[in-house]
Parts: sequence; structure tokens; C-alpha cells
Amino acid sequence: TAIIFAGRSGAAFAAELGTMRVSEEVDAIRTMGLCPYRFLVFPRILALTIAAPLLTVLADVVAISGGLLVG
Repeated sequence: TAIIFAGRSGAAFAAELGTMRVSEEVDAIRTMGLCPYRFLVFPRILALTIAAPLLTVLADVVAISGGLLVG
């Protein structure tokens, strides 16, 4: 689960925010007088905070089921 989170949060978020920076979407948000962190960073952190426990429980269930099957 930690490997999934590291890959998802690192690569995907950086690529998406980098693309938005190149296409000047971040500058457009600033021009409108809005905080880009509020619309770009906080929703991703909130989603990661909600998804982390759910995926951890799912990984635990799969691991226990696999151990039960092998045992």
C-alpha cells in the first residue's frame, strides 16, 4: 500500500501540477485573485487522507485472505 501511495502521490501529482504550470493555469488562478493551493493542493491531500486508510484495510484483507488460502 505504501508503494502505491508513493507512486501515486509523487509522480501523478507532480506531473499534473507541472502540466498546469506550463499551460499557465496556475497563473490564471492567481490572476483571478484565488489561492492556487486551495484548489490544487488541498483537495489532493484530502483525497489522499481519505484513501490511505481505505486502501490499507483493503490490502490487509487481501493479505489475510491470501494467507488463509495458502494455509
